[in-house]
Amino acid sequence: MKPRADVFHGPAPAPAELRLATWLWLGSIAVGAVLVVASLFSVDETARMAVRTELAGQPALDGVPLDTLVRLVTVVGAVLSLLWSAAKVGLVLVMRSGRGWARTVLTVVGAVEVVLTVAVLGDTTVPDAVARLVGAALVLAAGVAMFTGDANPYLAPRRTRNRPGGGRR
Repeated sequence: MKPRADVFHGPAPAPAELRLATWLWLGSIAVGAVLVVASLFSVDETARMAVRTELAGQPALDGVPLDTLVRLVTVVGAVLSLLWSAAKVGLVLVMRSGRGWARTVLTVVGAVEVVLTVAVLGDTTVPDAVARLVGAALVLAAGVAMFTGDANPYLAPRRTRNRPGGGRR
């Protein structure tokens, strides 16, 4: 592995393991984005029942048609999901640039996503379940790649000479 970047020599390329992890994460994020977009076009009776149950007894919403409320909830959920996806893309790029803390955050995020995927599999359609499992498999593979080979030394904390006591960055 080449030495890490420093001020005088420019950025060092990320090791192959982190480049692979980057593509795996981006693939997982793309699968999630496809699921979000698909949800915009496939509001089913289950979603209508969930909205009806949650909003029962809300006098301010009595005159609003149920389909309008379902569409609103779906769109707001899709926007939040896409914002979350953008944040994950940012974390992936920060990790690839050599910041170990981003790998730690992605590890926690990935673990939570895999657990939630397994938890909701029984409540989804077969195509949705397959897509979610593919996304979870990509996250697991990315998690392995983030901790193998030259990824560990590349993401190790750096010591600097210009800080008192060689402080951490």
